[in-house]
Amino acid sequence: MNLCFICSGNTCRSPMAEGIFRKMTAGLKNFRCSSAGIGFNNGEPPSKNAIEVCKEIGVDISSHRSRALNFHDSEITDLFVVMTWFHAESLLMAEIPEQKIYVLGGGIPDPYGNDLDIYRKCRDLIMQGLEELYKTVEEYLKSETNKPLNIKIIPMEEGHINRISQLEQICFADPWSEDSLREMLESTSARFLTALCNDDIAGYMGMQFAPPDAYVDNIAVFPKYRRQGVAKALLEYAFMIIQVGGADFLSLEVRPSNTAALNLYQSMGFKTIGVRPNFYRHPKEDALIMTKLFDEDKKEAGE
Repeated sequence: MNLCFICSGNTCRSPMAEGIFRKMTAGLKNFRCSSAGIGFNNGEPPSKNAIEVCKEIGVDISSHRSRALNFHDSEITDLFVVMTWFHAESLLMAEIPEQKIYVLGGGIPDPYGNDLDIYRKCRDLIMQGLEELYKTVEEYLKSETNKPLNIKIIPMEEGHINRISQLEQICFADPWSEDSLREMLESTSARFLTALCNDDIAGYMGMQFAPPDAYVDNIAVFPKYRRQGVAKALLEYAFMIIQVGGADFLSLEVRPSNTAALNLYQSMGFKTIGVRPNFYRHPKEDALIMTKLFDEDKKEAGE
């Protein structure tokens, strides 16, 4: 589960909440947290008073540096924990789904510019809200994340398109339309796959296949099914299809900042072979070109 704390400038409330919650959740598996601001501050340290009041309870946030919320956060975050309803409204305007937004403690006032006593009160309110949030996160991880999924991969069908289009809207700045997805059903070079978990669509993968070349268009997984093997299952099924069809390699692009995806691809034998400058938008970022060579796999296996 990925959780992101949100405030205005990412120098007071959200880094305090992130630092305290990291300490609270140190024993939980399959959990990550971060923080960001809805403003445009990048690289600023936390306020001195925020550092001091966290230090009083054994939490060090001095190395934190502020960053602005970006579109990529919506792709990798399961829950945004905001400090006020204003922040919640800002995320809704950015088309982040309501079910992914949680207002901490009913709202945490901004201590910026005030003395240590005000910061202590803010810290204590944050801690009270985090205690309740911890129960929610712990229950979620026990009931969902640690439960193995029954994943089934099948070719994409007409009946999957509406739901996959919704997934595209959640995950990508330039989502494929239903019409574009429908065209892939008619394409002789496209191979689009759907991942099902108990008949629920968990994710999908699209690729172009013209032997000996194969290229991934998109891989996307719904937030509640992430980090549970869905993307890996899709890729493994794709490997089988394209090797039987005579492909020598499979290529894809990925953001350098998408460490979860990078780790997955590297674990499955993909290697970085190049860079596409300014390939992504919202936010602008280069793309790493990664390729898996199937001939190398055969050599390593002694075939």
